[in-house]
Amino acid sequence: MLHPHSRRTREVRTCLAVVIVQTLAASVACASDWYVDQSYSGCSTGSGGPNDPFCTIGDALTVAADGDTIHIAPGDYSESARIFADLTVIGTQGASVTRVLFGTSGILPPLWVDRGASATVIGLSFENGISWSNGGGVYVDAGASLALEDCVVANCAATNFSYGGGIYNLGSLKMLRTTLRGNDAYFGGGLYDRSSGSQGLRIENCLITQNTATWSAGLHLYSTIAAEIHSTTISDNVASAGGGGMEAAGQEVELSNCTFSGNSGGALRVYSTNSGYSNVRLLHCTISGNWDDSSGGIGNSATVFLWSSTVAGNVATSGSGGGIYSGSGTIFIGHTVLADNSAQTGPDCFGTVTSLGYNLIEDTADCTIIGDPTGNLLGVDPLLSGLADNGGRTLTHRLLPGSPARDAGDPSITTGKDQRGGSRVLDGNCDGVAVRDMGAVEAGLTLIAEPRTLREGDVGELLTDDGEPFTYSLLVITAVDGVDASIPIDFGLLSDQGRRSISMVVPPGLSGRSMKLRAFAFDPCFEPRGSDPVRIDFE
Repeated sequence: MLHPHSRRTREVRTCLAVVIVQTLAASVACASDWYVDQSYSGCSTGSGGPNDPFCTIGDALTVAADGDTIHIAPGDYSESARIFADLTVIGTQGASVTRVLFGTSGILPPLWVDRGASATVIGLSFENGISWSNGGGVYVDAGASLALEDCVVANCAATNFSYGGGIYNLGSLKMLRTTLRGNDAYFGGGLYDRSSGSQGLRIENCLITQNTATWSAGLHLYSTIAAEIHSTTISDNVASAGGGGMEAAGQEVELSNCTFSGNSGGALRVYSTNSGYSNVRLLHCTISGNWDDSSGGIGNSATVFLWSSTVAGNVATSGSGGGIYSGSGTIFIGHTVLADNSAQTGPDCFGTVTSLGYNLIEDTADCTIIGDPTGNLLGVDPLLSGLADNGGRTLTHRLLPGSPARDAGDPSITTGKDQRGGSRVLDGNCDGVAVRDMGAVEAGLTLIAEPRTLREGDVGELLTDDGEPFTYSLLVITAVDGVDASIPIDFGLLSDQGRRSISMVVPPGLSGRSMKLRAFAFDPCFEPRGSDPVRIDFE
């Protein structure tokens, strides 16, 4: 039944007509755009057009059909948005000013995607939902599909020992540039995943933070469908019984370029259940500053594969395995740094780990290392910096000058990227040979990419990943009257050959003129350079 205010035959924007010619009939399928703005004075009689919008999201959802798009103006909408069709829903000015609040208290969360529906939701915030069962903020039904882009799910709760304070997923879920913050549940404060759809769970460039639960405060993954998590920060979540950052229970999971930090209840717990055997791969990840009674960093009783990662500064306050606790399962480690962790027994690792070669383990007490010993450095300090923004989307530890982990990786591997997305093979120990490092971040003279516009006589400074300044000055030799003599310069990452990547864009009117770039640069492998200018002739 159509909403009484709708004019379904009215096509608000463009309509794609598909005409099927039959003997005496033709059918036309149209995609419509619907508009919602509760601040519009005439919205109570609106028809959903751009100039006469609906008052509520529910009004638009009542009339929307497969392929339609709903545009929501800024405001706080106190309702539950239940989606039954294949739709796109857009907050026109973003999640910070477009919020769906409360839902139907105790019954429906702010967002519910029904069985068989497929929804893409962009730029909305779902907040303050309280459910007496699973899914305090968002519920994705079995057979449904949801993509959240640039969204926020915050301060929601699943009560009565329920699951998924922020999101409860039974279907397919994709999250891109989305934040789960301050949600609470018995299991899975931020997200409880029981994917059943063909796409499973995919999380990319997201923030999972400050969620709470009895078990698995950030994420609880309990599905037979593989999950992928990329370039995501899981931080400052609190689980009173364990699994502060994430628990993987019988699920295959790949994490790349991720950081777990500051989670109480440990960073990551991996175990198997009757439904499946967990297999978790961490590639170019950082596990830092997490804590629990035991297994402050990673606790494993299934299978974990840890590659080119850094596990540092984690604490088991009263038990074993500050960095890694290897129980009945298997942990494989390669090109990985385990250091600066603490525990009563097994500070860096407790139990048995299987080496794939080229690891640095600072304290091997109570840790049995089997497998390939090639290139392993045991009982040495990697000289790590504190956790900081060293470029990229997540916080990392860099290797300080003089670190034995620099250029200590497998020399036969000559390509790749580090956790930040920078080149993986640089000369970090100044022996003239570029070799990959151990750990999540490659050392070398790497300039954080930063566009600058330089004018004649300007002097500036950028920091390298060694914490040393790269300073420069620019001298314009010739200019043209009436033409701004500023030069936009992009200081980028180093090339694989170890040379600075500096691109310059010449304003119109200066083409063919000569410029001088005068640079005073710190280089970890050479003496500071002199002040002789370099002449650059632009084509």
